[in-house]
Amino acid sequence: MNRIRKAIRIMLVTLLCMAAFCGTSLAGTFADVPAGASYAAAVEELAEAGIITGDENGHFNPNNIITRAEVAAMICRMMYGEEAAKSYNESPFTDVPAKHWASGYIKWSVDFGIINGYGDGTFGPEDAVTYEQVVKMLVCSRGWEQEAEDAGGYPDGYLAVAEEIGITEDMTFTASDKAPRRAVAQMIANTLL
Repeated sequence: MNRIRKAIRIMLVTLLCMAAFCGTSLAGTFADVPAGASYAAAVEELAEAGIITGDENGHFNPNNIITRAEVAAMICRMMYGEEAAKSYNESPFTDVPAKHWASGYIKWSVDFGIINGYGDGTFGPEDAVTYEQVVKMLVCSRGWEQEAEDAGGYPDGYLAVAEEIGITEDMTFTASDKAPRRAVAQMIANTLL
């Protein structure tokens, strides 16, 4: 009888451990985002909302510098534009072929005034994005562009408005530095509050 009880206890503990493990992985946690990281809650929230995705290995790559294409995709998803973006089959930029994974996101983001090209017909989809550029895109995504222009324009006016409306709350950065994915996730989460 004691052996049966012991076996049942072992099975229950095993099942509870499996349930906890499955629950964590089903919640969208990335293997490379430590639970205690300051940005972990933001990444989790955005993953559950479908705004951010990981790579083919289930990694978020929080320390990787974000690209213009990645930011366009995240903001498009944040603004519920993904279905519209998927319907685009053209690109306004010479360096973004229609078959590029982010061409629809980029076109959608340009059409909504979130992001621009370089003025020479190119977009630079794999170019790194700075904090101040992400801030500008997020301020524009929330319709505060005129207030930012009135406050001094790019970049200072956008940075001031972003601080005022909470996009950069509890963040410390140098505006001209390249932005890692973890920081952009936090800024997007702050934008959604």
